[in-house]
Amino acid sequence: MSSGVPDAEGVTLLDGEELLHNVRPSWSNWSGLIAILTIVTFGTLGLGIVLFVIPWLARRNARYVVTSERVIEKSGILSTSTNEYRIEDIRQLQTGASWSEKLLGHGNIQFSTGAGGSLITFAGVPNYDGIANTIREQQRE
Repeated sequence: MSSGVPDAEGVTLLDGEELLHNVRPSWSNWSGLIAILTIVTFGTLGLGIVLFVIPWLARRNARYVVTSERVIEKSGILSTSTNEYRIEDIRQLQTGASWSEKLLGHGNIQFSTGAGGSLITFAGVPNYDGIANTIREQQRE
């Protein structure tokens, strides 16, 4: 058995697997936290600046990856966790965007593996319709 090929910023691809999308979630996923931190910053500049590192690190370490075989969500600041589904196991795919997300040019993709199955959400995704269409095309193959 041969080892996977490292790629996609910390996500190891399987042999023969092709990287199709590799995106980070939008900053707006942390807008509430950023708003609170902005208020804190007015009171104590040093503490506020330190606290801005939290959403920056969270976004920097978050990844939504779509390959020819899997969809993968990677997240974590101090520790890392991943959720992944084989594309062939996805039974439901939903996309959507609120009016504010549309203004910002991103939306959400939600996957499930069927009745009572697991649920994974890619939130704040640029080109969410294009990524969803890529997944649909991979399911047809």
